[in-house]
Amino acid sequence: MGGQVNRFGRLKTPEDLFFARLAAALRMELTVAELADRMRSSAGNHDLADLLRERAETARRHVTNVEAAFRLAGKEPWERPCTGVDGLIREGETTLRRAHPDLRDATIVASARAILAYGAATYATLLDLAGALGAHDVVVLLRENFDDQNDAGVAIGTLAGTLTPARRTYA
Repeated sequence: MGGQVNRFGRLKTPEDLFFARLAAALRMELTVAELADRMRSSAGNHDLADLLRERAETARRHVTNVEAAFRLAGKEPWERPCTGVDGLIREGETTLRRAHPDLRDATIVASARAILAYGAATYATLLDLAGALGAHDVVVLLRENFDDQNDAGVAIGTLAGTLTPARRTYA
């Protein structure tokens, strides 16, 4: 996958699309690591705080994998905005500000699930593109990130059942 990278212009090749999505994934993981660290201090539930700590650590490992994927593909890592995850974060922060304090943890879980689903979709796309481009060593690295996203989704889903309050109205 050598050659010139089209960082800012029109995406003209499958390689352009792959690197654009990979650059957005790098920004996504950096953002998620920072967000998980911030949200950990807002979590009232110890298990949720632990999951957010683990998620921040995992996101930092994903950054290393994405940077390595760039290098395996013969490119220096670069970032581009990840407007999808940025929008999900804005939505989650707005909902969190509006939520009753007793709904704080359930609100954090709802936002985390949306972000994890977006991350899984991002890596599924990258896996498809890397495979089609014959970058099998890149596929191995990105498969780890994809699997981690799905595992975290299951873990947060399991926790969600214990944090989502029964039907109740808060004043």
